[in-house]
Amino acid sequence: MTASPLSSPHLNPNVLGLPPSATLAINERSDALIADGRKVYKLGLGQSPFPVPQCVVAALREAAAEKDYLPVRGLRPLREMVTEFLHRRHGLERARRQVLVGPGSKELIFLTQLAYAGELLVPSPSWVSYAPQARIIGRRVTWLQTDFAHDWKLLPQTLDAHCRANPGLPRLLIVNYPNNPTGVVCSDAELAMLAEVARRHQVLVISDEIYSDLDHSGRAASIAHHYPEGTVVSTGLSKWCGAGGWRLGLFSFPAELEWLCSALASIASETYTSVSAPIQHAALRAFAGGPEIEAMRKKQPYYANVQLPANTYKGQTAPVDTLAVMAVWATHDGLSDQMAYEVTKALFENTETLGQVHPKGKEISLKTALQSVSIPLHPGAEKYYREKGLIK
Repeated sequence: MTASPLSSPHLNPNVLGLPPSATLAINERSDALIADGRKVYKLGLGQSPFPVPQCVVAALREAAAEKDYLPVRGLRPLREMVTEFLHRRHGLERARRQVLVGPGSKELIFLTQLAYAGELLVPSPSWVSYAPQARIIGRRVTWLQTDFAHDWKLLPQTLDAHCRANPGLPRLLIVNYPNNPTGVVCSDAELAMLAEVARRHQVLVISDEIYSDLDHSGRAASIAHHYPEGTVVSTGLSKWCGAGGWRLGLFSFPAELEWLCSALASIASETYTSVSAPIQHAALRAFAGGPEIEAMRKKQPYYANVQLPANTYKGQTAPVDTLAVMAVWATHDGLSDQMAYEVTKALFENTETLGQVHPKGKEISLKTALQSVSIPLHPGAEKYYREKGLIK
């Protein structure tokens, strides 16, 4: 029998050898271990452990009969509500027409890379899917290095040096604050300096602000405040509303980038058409806010409103899992996997207690965090963190 030509892979060279997304692979592996009866602490996929607010769930139930295709850019009342939400929560002045609703912000970031003919600039470390998306498209990726001494933040001089080396090229920079995976947040002044460099070199910016409404220290700063004409703001329902599986993301464009919004809408019209109608109708209730939603956000015990020592993250209010990230991140500097596991396990098992023990704004160390829940820091880990200056 002659072998069918379809039995051999004929793939686009850009996807040959492309592995599954690392976070999704970790999540599926974790689920498989859990199904086998193993105890697993899932640190891979950025999935909220909190339920979707009941008022939003009720809105989805009521909208279940909505069956018509919606406008490619999104349900008009939803785009108006999102515009008001961004103004109310983040002080952004944008027009309703410049909002694009998509099946997750991940898809919208991919479409932007597809539409915009420019080099992709990604700070390192970063979320795991920015660069693979560029590879699929065949786009050049440049990693902009960050370091521990500067809290893993992208420095203006780093961006400036890269742009000066090859001036005049179109570039797309993705910034993500609050950041995945480090958890750090840039100050308004830091973003203003970064914006100045981006404007000087005419760099298009996507500000991935999917975690901005989980910043319990107050309103997270946005580079869009300082470079509004060149910044696309990305957000969605997956983190603050706990609705990652609903797959609803949003892009907000300035009027100057209507040409890009229009291009993405054209691509969307030939691919996913529009986001699920019931989901969009339910999202109206989510972005409307109100006492029930705000009460849910304030009750989230997973986030302890404490501060890390100034010599680590410069006193920013941080969630407990940022302390765990410190422990895991330290494995790259020599801390054994077993030590990191013990520290992380202790924190994740006691986040609610820790949040109750320490009042908002209190500065604590990693050692204090563990002692607060009557868990001693592993002697080896204590020595390591003392040498690093993370505990006294």
